[in-house]
Amino acid sequence: MKYAVGSLVKARNREWVVLPESQEDFLVVRPLGGTDVEVAGIDPLGVRFWATTTGGALAALGGVFLAMAELDLYSDGMSAGRGFIALAAVIFGRWNPLGAAGAALFFGAFEALQFTLQRSGIPSELMQALPYLAALVALAGFAGRSRPPASDGVPYTPVR
Repeated sequence: MKYAVGSLVKARNREWVVLPESQEDFLVVRPLGGTDVEVAGIDPLGVRFWATTTGGALAALGGVFLAMAELDLYSDGMSAGRGFIALAAVIFGRWNPLGAAGAALFFGAFEALQFTLQRSGIPSELMQALPYLAALVALAGFAGRSRPPASDGVPYTPVR
């Protein structure tokens, strides 16, 4: 997977990946909010552009998987709040790609548990709410003070 993502993203003939393969690659993507990145020779606008483009492409692949593989149809409201669980996974994973992947597996286990427990006689509405309840409990009780990156939502202004 990381090799497929790595082949999608290139900036100035220098390959870097969204899920970094080495510490050096991680240090290219991580500090984009600071003013020292231009001094280091990194093009912050290019890196942000390609990171956003790759994120959009991966989100599109997730939507295609949902429509074609999981549900086998397209209808309004088909995501059914899964974006909330994705946001909860990022926050619960402390804004780290590997932590978010682990949190997504954690919430996915509750989604699978929902289907298993529906045969146990518990009301199906409660079972359908199980992944969302797990996300709320995880965020309220175990996420702690997870801080987003300082440059999240802040437009980059070049230092000249």
